[in-house]
Amino acid sequence: MVYKGKAVVESAVGALDAYAGVTNESVRALQNWEEEVVKDDRGRDMTWIPRNEHILLDVTVKLTGASQAAAKAAAVFLAPYAPVVLSGFDLGWLNATWQYVGGATIDLSDTKAGGSTIKLRKYADAAQQTAATTTAT
Repeated sequence: MVYKGKAVVESAVGALDAYAGVTNESVRALQNWEEEVVKDDRGRDMTWIPRNEHILLDVTVKLTGASQAAAKAAAVFLAPYAPVVLSGFDLGWLNATWQYVGGATIDLSDTKAGGSTIKLRKYADAAQQTAATTTAT
C-alpha cells in the first residue's frame, strides 16, 4: 500500500491456525493485569503491584473458505484453553501462540456473511505464557 503524508498501521491481515481460510475483519488488543494495592497506616494507597500482566485479544473474522464446507468448518467453538497460533500479522507481537479463553461468538444473518469473534490471551511473562499454551502430560 502507498501512503501520502504519514504512514499508518491498518491491517488485520494474518492467519489463525485454528480457523483455516477465514478472512480477518479486525483485531482488538487490551493490556490487562491484576492489581494489588498496599495501603499505609492511614488507609491511603501507597504501593501498586501489577501481577499476571497479559494481553486480551479479540479477533473478528468472516466465515469464509475455499468451499462452503471449509467456511462451515470455521463455525465451531474451540476447546477450553486451546492454543491458537497467529502468524503473518504486521505487528510482530501478534505473531505468537495465544491461549483461547472462551467467550467466542458465532454470528449468522440472512443478509451478510457469517462471522465469529474469538478471545485470546498472551502473558507478558515467558514462563506463564509457555505454561498457558502447553498441554500437560
